[in-house]
Amino acid sequence: MNNVSIHISDKISTIASSRAKSLTFIWDEFLEEDNLISLASLVEEKAAFYRAEFLSWTHDFSQTKINGTTLYEHLKLEDDLPFWWATSLGQRFNINAASSINDVIKSMAFFDYLAQEKLYPNSINITTERTALSDFFKQWGKRQGIEVNVMLVNSSKKVKKSVLVYAIYIFRFVVYGVFNQPKKQSQQNEFVFFDIFTHLKKGDEFNSNYWTKLVKALEQNSVQWNHLYYKTRERFSYLNALKRIWLFNAKKNLHKHQLLEQNFNLVAYLKTIKRFYTIRKRAKKLLPKLSKDFVCPNRKVDFSPWLKEDFVDSLTGQEALKNCFYSVLLENAVKATRINAKGVYLQEFQPWEIALVHYWKKEARNDLIGMPHSTHRYWDLRYYFAEKFFSHYARDIFPDHIAVNGDYSYERCIENGYPKAILKPVEALRYLHHPTTPLKRKNKEKAVLNLLICCDYQSSTSERLFEVVDQAIKVGKIKCNVKVRMHPAFPLAEELFQQYDFEISKEDMVTALQGTDWVITSNLSAIALDAYYQGCNIAQLSDGLYFNLSPLRGVLNELLFNSTEELKNMLLNKKNEKDSISYFSIDTKIKKWGNLLFNHKT
Repeated sequence: MNNVSIHISDKISTIASSRAKSLTFIWDEFLEEDNLISLASLVEEKAAFYRAEFLSWTHDFSQTKINGTTLYEHLKLEDDLPFWWATSLGQRFNINAASSINDVIKSMAFFDYLAQEKLYPNSINITTERTALSDFFKQWGKRQGIEVNVMLVNSSKKVKKSVLVYAIYIFRFVVYGVFNQPKKQSQQNEFVFFDIFTHLKKGDEFNSNYWTKLVKALEQNSVQWNHLYYKTRERFSYLNALKRIWLFNAKKNLHKHQLLEQNFNLVAYLKTIKRFYTIRKRAKKLLPKLSKDFVCPNRKVDFSPWLKEDFVDSLTGQEALKNCFYSVLLENAVKATRINAKGVYLQEFQPWEIALVHYWKKEARNDLIGMPHSTHRYWDLRYYFAEKFFSHYARDIFPDHIAVNGDYSYERCIENGYPKAILKPVEALRYLHHPTTPLKRKNKEKAVLNLLICCDYQSSTSERLFEVVDQAIKVGKIKCNVKVRMHPAFPLAEELFQQYDFEISKEDMVTALQGTDWVITSNLSAIALDAYYQGCNIAQLSDGLYFNLSPLRGVLNELLFNSTEELKNMLLNKKNEKDSISYFSIDTKIKKWGNLLFNHKT
């Protein structure tokens, strides 16, 4: 072993000048320079390996034996609802900004690198904005007898969310229900749909960006639409959401709408609280016995500084109460569903969906179809599972069928081991406004480039996009017209635009893309797919927090940029090389959906 001094920094810009001859690792960026090693890049070099490693570790964690019974079984409620999938490790929601799962994977790559190069740190110096990073290495250093020095820069700890506040929040639905109880109707529905009450177009008609032409195709059929209320700071209140529901139901047709929260009464509230205290009490007995199980066996590294806080909260805190609330809502909705009705729901493997699948099967209802509404991004771990999962638990959380909207997602599912029998090819409902195959524009030299920045749901990422684009234009002396398209659910404050010569795009998406040469966005933005189909050149900010989450991973070459210099070079010199592949299934007649809903034998 070679002894070495190690320096770790979140970003290149925060590297301490005193690092001297230290071997330096960059935690949250892909950028690399001499004697600098990007952890995100190390992960990407062996992406398949590290994704499988983490999925296998979480599965093994669920199999931890406590008094002869697995943790997975301990976390089943009295009606056998597998609450493991509502925990932070069960969900694996690594594209959430608050998640530390990607840090665990970088930790794996860090220690693998040391082992491979036969390096042993005699000291570690850390410059970071995150206390979890310093806590992780302080704990590891203490066990190894290694000196760890930390310089925290603008650090902030997670704000613990109050259980009481959320208990009061959901009690409001009990109060609202006294005055806004939906009319009881006989359940004669042929189909029951479940989704989130968002991505709706304006107007009195129900026009959903999730379901698009399928709504019209089902107009002669009796359909119950069940929506989970979703509130953001900029969106409508619950009462305004109810008003839209009333407008939808005022139309004389065979479709009826309700917010699932409308049926939340005092009995349901008490059931939620009881369910929460049941899982909380059980978890408090189990958690002390799990302290050693956060250790990764083959690396002898304890991941608890990264994972334990979120895991505990998902079992005893606000997250646990929220998911108990959702489970009661979905249980009641399923029980009210006609036994022969077919069910369709948005599939992202969220806890409410797991509850839906469980109660749907428990109540022996008709076929249940899950619909991933966009695509299976390589690093969105919610859609991927350990190899051992499929023989153990697929039946617990998989519906009867998964509506796969194109070759790209189908191939990702097969690669991960999904059973072919449950994968049903359908049209990509969210993308029917695009041509059947991606447009290929002729490359022409243009005096002025039209750029469209598509904002992220995280304002910090959007701010960085603005900064990098602005600098690239100035450094490269590029003549551009720059427009900005807001995220529909997370618009930015207009004050942010005052320092840039950017214009807010108010056109519809397709029109905006047709007049655009380059679409610039984050590497997890799904709008890159829209740009791909409209023949735009695409540049995506490669964020080391998330690895390569681009939905066009493996489809376009030289898609990502890390810096001002790289973006400048892309705009001046490079055009995306488009492989000719079938990504989505696009047909406005949606015949495949018709076959799945009407002709499938049950």
